[in-house]
Amino acid sequence: MCARVKTAFAAVSLAVAVVGCGGGGSPTEEIPSCENRGDMYFAGITKTTTDGIVSVDITSAEPAPPANSYTNDWNLLITDATTGAPVEGALVIAAPYMVDHGHGAPNVIADEAGAGVYVINPLSLKMNGLWDVTMKVTPQGGVESRTVFSFCVLPI
Repeated sequence: MCARVKTAFAAVSLAVAVVGCGGGGSPTEEIPSCENRGDMYFAGITKTTTDGIVSVDITSAEPAPPANSYTNDWNLLITDATTGAPVEGALVIAAPYMVDHGHGAPNVIADEAGAGVYVINPLSLKMNGLWDVTMKVTPQGGVESRTVFSFCVLPI
């Protein structure tokens, strides 16, 4: 009886180790259900920061919609939420967080292209499932403002 228990325990332990966090984005990885969760991606999706200071517009993404990849590329337009004027010279950081697994991925500091345009590249969303990407925007001489885009990431 003791040998059967040890064998069963070993089999369960191996199954848990193999399943783990998922993560590799392998072709056999289970496709998550993100039904009724997250934002619907479209070019031009815009959110205003929680403090109402700036608006963040994802003008384009490659791939679109954002996908299970180490190399998502987002173009942003950052504007003053009140006047609509482009925000230049800001520090813009994308902070990705894998909601279903409870972990982050590397933050990305945007490159400024001018006239309120910023480029986030590469943005690593390398797991299937729901990702929150917190956009942290600190205008010159201002304080950090935040908004969150939430997308269901699936294989390319």
